Amino acid sequence: NNPLPGCPTDGWLTHFGGFITIPGTDDGNLHDVTFTMANYGNSELWVDGSRAILDSTLRTELTSKSGTLSLRKGQAYSIDYWIYKPSGSSAAKLSWNLDGSGNSKATSSIIPDTACKGFSSASLFILIRVIIYP
Repeated sequence: NNPLPGCPTDGWLTHFGGFITIPGTDDGNLHDVTFTMANYGNSELWVDGSRAILDSTLRTELTSKSGTLSLRKGQAYSIDYWIYKPSGSSAAKLSWNLDGSGNSKATSSIIPDTACKGFSSASLFILIRVIIYP
């Protein structure tokens, strides 16, 4: 359950950062993209400097939370995913729904490597840039 060798099992904060590109061709319109994060502890997701999801409840079970932003197809956006795990199990998954319905379960899928720059979707399962809190 620890993110890196030598890191304690509990009491850590990790950050995933990079850029994602919304699939499709820019038609000049905004399209709703629903992001869903599933993890233990508490977390938040920022896309292009806007908070998409905030989960400030400390959890000991895997829980999903969603948020929708209006974004342009074909455009790259910065993404920051913060996870704080005080104790217990750890896991993280970030997915999106591009159909504009706002329903996180409709066609939600893991964000593919082809949409990511600066990190890969696989890195969401390998905790990096760890800051340890006593």
